[in-house]
Amino acid sequence: MLLVGIAVFAGLGAMGRYYLSGLNQKVNLPLGTLLANLLATFVLAYASKQLSSASYLPMLTVGLVGGLGTYSSVQVELSNRSDHHKQVITYFLLTYLGGLLMIFLGFSL
Repeated sequence: MLLVGIAVFAGLGAMGRYYLSGLNQKVNLPLGTLLANLLATFVLAYASKQLSSASYLPMLTVGLVGGLGTYSSVQVELSNRSDHHKQVITYFLLTYLGGLLMIFLGFSL
C-alpha cells in the first residue's frame, strides 16, 4: 500500500511541476522550475521535522517532493543560459540560497 501512495503522490508532484513549468515562458528566468524546487525543498524540510514519525512520510518526501522537485532541470537550464551570465548568476543564487531559506523556514515552523 505504501508504494501505491508514493506513486499517487509522485504523480501529484509531477502534475504540479508541469503546471508551474508554464511560467517558464513568461519571464527570462525559468520561474516555474524555481518555484517547484523551492516548494519541494520547503515541503521536505517541514515534513521531515513535523511528521518524522508519520507512516505516510515517504509518500510526501519520496512521492510528492520527488515528483515536484527537479534539480536536474536546474543544471540544464543553467547550461542553456551560459551566454547570459547575469541570468545564470541570478538563477543560481535564487535556486540555492532560496533553497537554504526554504529549509530554514520548513524546520522553523
